[in-house]
Amino acid sequence: MSYAQNAPIYTGLSADTKPTTGPGGVGSSLLVGTRFIAVDTGVVYDWNGSAWIVALTPDVAGAAGGGAVTIANGADAAEGTTTDTPFVGAEDGTARTGISLWKGIKNALGIISGAAVVTDANGTIQQYLRGLVKLWIAGLAAGEAHVGKVGGQKVRVSAAFTRPSDTTAYAAKDTVANATSGAVVMTFTGMARVTGGSGYIVKASILTSQTTNTEAFRLHLYNAAPTALQDNAACTAPLYADGGSYVGTIDFPACKTEGTGGTAAYVNVTGNIANSNLPMAFVCAADANLYGILETPAGFTPASAQTFTIVLVAEVD
Repeated sequence: MSYAQNAPIYTGLSADTKPTTGPGGVGSSLLVGTRFIAVDTGVVYDWNGSAWIVALTPDVAGAAGGGAVTIANGADAAEGTTTDTPFVGAEDGTARTGISLWKGIKNALGIISGAAVVTDANGTIQQYLRGLVKLWIAGLAAGEAHVGKVGGQKVRVSAAFTRPSDTTAYAAKDTVANATSGAVVMTFTGMARVTGGSGYIVKASILTSQTTNTEAFRLHLYNAAPTALQDNAACTAPLYADGGSYVGTIDFPACKTEGTGGTAAYVNVTGNIANSNLPMAFVCAADANLYGILETPAGFTPASAQTFTIVLVAEVD
């Protein structure tokens, strides 16, 4: 719309009374109270009762109030200034143009420049934020440089084996293993969160396929594979030579079986059970595993190819 078309809204105005913008012409406008805003130029006019007078002039080329000039960064701004280098200097109170201030803000936010951060050098706010994201991602990588981890994570690890296919009775304090020659120790893989990690064993369970078994087993634990002991041989664990890797011994109560149809004898042990030695602290060595040897303190007559599963629950650091 033209100024003339808007004029009748105000008392006392006529179609001939309108602001003059100079050589650029009038163009479209907005009416705000008793002010005209020329949309095409941004010039603001006030009505003084008899004529329109310039009230505000924007910092753009061609605006009334002065020609286009370029001032040095940080210099005082004169009326009509249209360009300036971005304000990046100290906050010393020196007057600057709106263009200078806006460019400074754009530089600070990284709107003009925001290259990826590859060093700790100063940069824009955008660069600093990118740098923080890089640090956050790096902190989430595998290893000990993790973000927000305070421990308390639980793991549940099991190991199983099958004893030899015979029914030779065990004497008190014999070893229960997977072979009478070439036996291997049990491995509880992933007991710690990381290699050399630590924690506390808070619960242990043993299950065996012989449903009538009532033995109270004993489990010897190490943080490195100890000297293997053969099935049905005297359990000499822990050997003095394995003392550096010995973690401790868990004593299970007697196994029990549920009602008719049960397929396993079992028992659980926690720190509430007297003489269980739980909770048990451990620190892994060259890996995140623990290793075990099973002993029968009282002795029993096994089933051929009887199987055993031992489950350990730990709170890891």
